[in-house]
Amino acid sequence: DYHGRLLELKGVVWVPIQYEGQRQTLPLVIVAGRRPALLGRNWLKAIQLNWPRICTIDVGKQPQNETMEVEKMIRRHQAVFTEGYGAIKEFKATIHLSMKP
Repeated sequence: DYHGRLLELKGVVWVPIQYEGQRQTLPLVIVAGRRPALLGRNWLKAIQLNWPRICTIDVGKQPQNETMEVEKMIRRHQAVFTEGYGAIKEFKATIHLSMKP
């Protein structure tokens, strides 16, 4: 797994994959237990993923009610979203310095 622990393998099944016009038959490894899915390097070599599309968030396509909620939050916490430096009020901090020769 991602943490370097050994997994108990239950089997392998070859599955047909179709992604953005690409077709491959790739091995899907079945392991014991409830674990997050892993995408192996062999899959990444076989299929060219559209990383810009996968990793892009398009705020313009948010549902209207979500956009309104974000706008309300920005208005409610306007001080956080203004430009420039802010100040923390009613907060006391102590900084301890030590100098070693």
